[in-house]
Amino acid sequence: MTEIVIVVGISQSGVSRKPRILREAGFIEVRPERAKRMYSLCQEP
Repeated sequence: MTEIVIVVGISQSGVSRKPRILREAGFIEVRPERAKRMYSLCQEP
């Protein structure tokens, strides 16, 4: 999520609280990786 914080300019706590909203808005993609979720920025939201 650090990349999202830098690019979007939202605080770390703000990003951590809102992954569903960011995903639905097209800003991030989520993929499961074992017990974690990996987040990445979408190229064109």
